[in-house]
Amino acid sequence: MAEATPVPEHPPESETFATLLLLAERRTGRIPADLLVRHVLSVTAHAGWPVQRAALEAVLRRLAAAKQDELAVASAPPGGLGAYTTRRKDSPERPYTTLLQQLDPLRGSCDCRDFLRNSLGVCKHLLVVLAESVGVRRKAGGRAPRPRRVPRLTWDPIRPLTGPGDWMERVRLVGPDGSATTTAAEALRPHFRRQQDDGALLLRSPRADDARCRLDLAETLLAATTRSGELAADPAVAALLRQESERWAPFVRGLKPAAINKALRGIKRPLYPYQREGVHRFLAAGRLVIADDMGLGKTAQAIAAAHVLFHTQGVERGLLVVPASLKDQWL
Repeated sequence: MAEATPVPEHPPESETFATLLLLAERRTGRIPADLLVRHVLSVTAHAGWPVQRAALEAVLRRLAAAKQDELAVASAPPGGLGAYTTRRKDSPERPYTTLLQQLDPLRGSCDCRDFLRNSLGVCKHLLVVLAESVGVRRKAGGRAPRPRRVPRLTWDPIRPLTGPGDWMERVRLVGPDGSATTTAAEALRPHFRRQQDDGALLLRSPRADDARCRLDLAETLLAATTRSGELAADPAVAALLRQESERWAPFVRGLKPAAINKALRGIKRPLYPYQREGVHRFLAAGRLVIADDMGLGKTAQAIAAAHVLFHTQGVERGLLVVPASLKDQWL
């Protein structure tokens, strides 16, 4: 992974800052508009004006959505910084976990899908939490106790403009002093490498197609953060690790060769050995490009792989993108 490029600063007197501040005026509720504008400029530092304006509008839309959904804080830490839970008013659904680490510059994390995908560094849950924290700190005269700091797994939600954009490449292990010091954190050191800019440890990410390695790594990190209070994980990191584990476990551990062969016996047309090998490789990796010559049964292999998933993993639906000439075969 390439070394991070320094983020240029946007002084408050810059034209970009002033123009965005005017756009945000009276639309941010209890949250100071300049705080959100500085955050938008930090996450779009290497983009132009159209992207910066679009990013601010996206943040403001999330503020409006939080109000429309009657999103509220369900539980809060003392002092305004730390882990919150948020949910819709009177909703029985599981609340989201939202972590507010720092106000200015804004640093937080949430386990909702929007935070994991939008590359803004905020979501409507984090904005509700931010408004709550601003109110708490104002009542306390700006002084608030900081939460207990332990080594933790953090994740940068801002996707790079170039490169594969693998989320694992942006996972870091940081400690209260910029280093990992606890036993749990020390045990994870082999999975990380030193990052040059601030001394934090950067995850050694497996290849995107290495299902077993990615599953093992996700489960190792999850176990390390749940065993004791010596190591914490941002809500977004925990959510992504769970998703990674759920994604790969059926392929790596849930499909034994015997189960695959049993399911394949239900296909009307027997497969050749090389076709069986293709099916097994797909089910082991979760993805596969079949480059056999025309007439060697690529469609049959794809049908067989789908057949196994339907009969062993409870898959009910699949999306097929195929030439019209193959519709009859798939039907």
